[in-house]
Amino acid sequence: MELLLEHKGISWQTFLQTILYAYEDVRVKRLDIALDELYKGYGHEDEHIQIPKLIDKLYAKEIVLDTIRKWNITGGGSFTDNDDMEANHGLSLYFGSRQSQLYFNFYEKRYEIARMENISLEESLEIFGIWNRYELRFSDQKAQGVVEEYINGVDLGEIARGIVNKEIQVYDGVTRFGAYKPYEKWQELFGGVEPLKLSTSPQPYSIERTIRWLTYQVANSLALVSEADKIMQTEYMKMIQNSGEITDRGEAILRLLKTNKHYEH
Repeated sequence: MELLLEHKGISWQTFLQTILYAYEDVRVKRLDIALDELYKGYGHEDEHIQIPKLIDKLYAKEIVLDTIRKWNITGGGSFTDNDDMEANHGLSLYFGSRQSQLYFNFYEKRYEIARMENISLEESLEIFGIWNRYELRFSDQKAQGVVEEYINGVDLGEIARGIVNKEIQVYDGVTRFGAYKPYEKWQELFGGVEPLKLSTSPQPYSIERTIRWLTYQVANSLALVSEADKIMQTEYMKMIQNSGEITDRGEAILRLLKTNKHYEH
């Protein structure tokens, strides 16, 4: 799909705008977003977030969760001796449940790559450059909410970081006044964005939805036709306007707009 869109010069954002603005009954049921923490280079390993450190902070109550109530840990390896770190499968830290609309999986991607590619951990970092991966899995209304934010122009990475920032706060002890100190490594990765709360209530139709679709998908073509009319002294623009008909559904929408019921202005 991505290759097809790239071949046609269409971005995912434009594609999703077209689908959701043109067909009001379309619903996104599942969406996964992956954020990679890129490797900073040899000698800078201590500057990265360590998943075991996050686990320690969970037990130390230095991680505060908003709406999420469950977390879990998996990991393992097949050590032949205590120095055989290449056999380490890495740790995974999960927030939420697979049945919920919001589910996070934070894991040591570098170990997975090394195992799958049959290379050393050092080669994994130098070749692929990924330290950890932070996966966000959305379903039902949460997935729909993310896509609606995205097609309205918000960067997908900013959306993901904003959601993590809202759901998970990580601290590094307290000050002498008893206030929590933000964990700098966490702030470097997920700070600097406004916490983002996703709506889980289906939104009623609004006329602005049709206007947005026209603005994104039709406005440029209409501007071209309008200028062409001036040059060629034609009336294609008027022909386009007169060719449209209001459907039965459109009539119902207009009636509700007049009575100001359920619809935004």
